[in-house]
Amino acid sequence: MERAAASKWYRYHIRQAFLFGTFCAAAAALALSWPLVLALLVGSVPATLAIYAVAIVLDAALFFAWLAAAIAYGKRAARGEAFEVRFLGAITRRLSAKR
Repeated sequence: MERAAASKWYRYHIRQAFLFGTFCAAAAALALSWPLVLALLVGSVPATLAIYAVAIVLDAALFFAWLAAAIAYGKRAARGEAFEVRFLGAITRRLSAKR
């Protein structure tokens, strides 16, 4: 039995989800690596502890912001709404136009 072709809505939102996940993974890698780079440059133990204390707070805030966004996008997709992730809409449209 052949599978039915996916709708444009489905393909568009799958691309958006892939790009959102890729962007979040890259941003998370950057967010987790900057304290190490800065601590290596500073070289002082109290400064390193301060850098990591600030980094933990910022990473936690970033995590909860991403989690809230992912849950909101998931709820909208579950309702079948057409929507765009603001900062990824142009890239998703370009990818969708190529296929």
